[in-house]
Amino acid sequence: MAKIGDRISEYVLTEKCGEGGFGEVWKAHHHIFAADTVAVKIPTDRAFVDQLKNEGILQHDLRHPHIVRTLGLDPGGTPPYFVMEFVEGQSLRALLRDRSRLDFRDAADIGVQILEALAFAHSRGVTHRDLKPENILLSLAGPAACERAGTHQALGGVWRVKIADFGLGSVTHHVAQSMYLSGVGGTASGRAMTGTWDYMAPELRRGVCTPDPRQDVYAFGVVLYELLMGDLPIGAFAYPGQSLPAVPQEVDLVIRGCLQPDPKRRYASAREVLEDLTATIESRPLSHAARLLPVERDLVASVPLAQLAPQGVLAFRGGQEIGTLRDLVAVCDAHWEDGKHHLYHGDVESWLRRIGERDLARKAMEAREGHPDRNAALEAFLQATKVAAAPVLDLEVSELDFHDLPRGLARRTRVFASNRGRGWLHGTVTSTQPWLRVLTPVWSGNDAPIDLLVDGDKQPAGQRLEAVLAFQSNGGNATVPVRLTIVPQPARMRVEERRLYLSARGEGGDGFLTIVNDGDVPLAVTASAPLDGVTFAESFPLTVEKRFRLRFSVNLERLRAAGAVPGDRAEIPLTLTGNGGTTVIPVRVEAAPPSAVGHALIGGVAALALWGLGVTDTFLFHVIYLFGLFRLLHKLTRRAETSGTEPAVLERAAERTRTISFWMAFLAAATGLLVLWPR
Repeated sequence: MAKIGDRISEYVLTEKCGEGGFGEVWKAHHHIFAADTVAVKIPTDRAFVDQLKNEGILQHDLRHPHIVRTLGLDPGGTPPYFVMEFVEGQSLRALLRDRSRLDFRDAADIGVQILEALAFAHSRGVTHRDLKPENILLSLAGPAACERAGTHQALGGVWRVKIADFGLGSVTHHVAQSMYLSGVGGTASGRAMTGTWDYMAPELRRGVCTPDPRQDVYAFGVVLYELLMGDLPIGAFAYPGQSLPAVPQEVDLVIRGCLQPDPKRRYASAREVLEDLTATIESRPLSHAARLLPVERDLVASVPLAQLAPQGVLAFRGGQEIGTLRDLVAVCDAHWEDGKHHLYHGDVESWLRRIGERDLARKAMEAREGHPDRNAALEAFLQATKVAAAPVLDLEVSELDFHDLPRGLARRTRVFASNRGRGWLHGTVTSTQPWLRVLTPVWSGNDAPIDLLVDGDKQPAGQRLEAVLAFQSNGGNATVPVRLTIVPQPARMRVEERRLYLSARGEGGDGFLTIVNDGDVPLAVTASAPLDGVTFAESFPLTVEKRFRLRFSVNLERLRAAGAVPGDRAEIPLTLTGNGGTTVIPVRVEAAPPSAVGHALIGGVAALALWGLGVTDTFLFHVIYLFGLFRLLHKLTRRAETSGTEPAVLERAAERTRTISFWMAFLAAATGLLVLWPR
């Protein structure tokens, strides 16, 4: 699992931008050139590595202002990664989430840039096959940044479009064979259905996997419709030129030419769509729509699908026609997303009124307006028909026994609420005790995960705890007893100093390690070092109840004699092992810079010799006397501050040596002047 600070190739991860079933997308910067910002895609599922490779290869060959550039790729790395251009902004999906729908000028500006990118890709024989708002990235630049004259300025700037995620893309000419054989794109016949259902061309839904630019044309038509209407063209829908006065009626013909179910009656490429959309913006005649829609070219507004169905029949996507309530329940169960769309757009309500079910029409309206969850709303309405069987709650566990939980620790688990009946299951779960926290109190789905957290904090050791989880759902209610015992926390060793720096003067120096026991059980510790010059002041095993300061000594002379230290610096790992774990603390030992430390005893011996010879009132005696005295004091205090957790301790030790040497020289000179001063 990647984390902030990890380095991928030449880039350091700084911020997670998003994640999903495929993996994660990170913002990163170059480890030297910090201003170079990129996006790094890291798959967490190995099944997506081939898709990542395909995406990187296709985007690398597509150098276009409106296609995200590939900067690096290594599908065989650890982890596999794909480095691409970072777009500072938001996705088109995020923009639609904020603004619901766009005005015609904004939608047309974004649409033209999308088509320019697709037309370029199609000219290189590449289809995207997963075009949707999530894969369209937007940045907002100032007017001066717009390179295309006359581009509409949105919110004081210019929308700059970049298309990403060519992971499901394929080549459409003879290169396809070599790519399939190399494993980039799978096989033309055996490749699984790819893309996103709502933006997928009908032939793709039927399992036709041959790459075709007209598949991207269909997806673009859905995107353009969603930009203008704020919704998807599913079921019974009206075209924007029919519903919105500010939208030119010719836009309907462009969208109709994109959304034709028959690929032969659809625009052949993004270039044709671009030419007609540009003509619409500039109020010129369309070049291709008349050829595609010869019968309907004079029809400006389309007729909603619900009106095309016979009286008393509700048409679903895929051609299913609903004539009875039982048909409605069966088709909604088989095409749940379609059912939600029809309910929330009033199609079900209108159909019910046409067949005389006014009470059910009112209940459809109440379900739509009374449930924020569309799944729960559809299920509530289907239950109101009295012909739909109820969901059935099925829990995977009948009880939860956590057995022993160490005091102060927490344990997380997940249970699943499954539906053994039809329809959609949803409900709530509560706990009877504060130590049993429900992280998913409201859940929805036919195999819904419910996360639980058992918190042993503030619970005394030896206590037996019991609680009950209460499930309430539209598929029935259930209770699950939960039990556990709080036990003493095992010994847990923690050393406050993660690394130690030791300044050794003379033959060596002392250091200290602070050992902390975060558990309830006493900690038994044994310390060791791989070199003979390290000794410990304590005997082992050492028992630590809560906290202990371990003293050790390093003898540089013995290390040098053993040949373990080539110079005045050594890196010694100290290993602490016990029932609370094992910790290795690196200790860096460095000899202090040469000063007068080694001369302290020499000065004292020389002073005694001169005194014995009767030389007691000379400059030389006082100099040697003071020199020996101060160096002796310095040697005695040498062990007071010789270790620390920061590298600066070595510099501070050297500075202290220089300071004491300076003041000794100063006092010696002053004493000499006093001795030689004429009396």
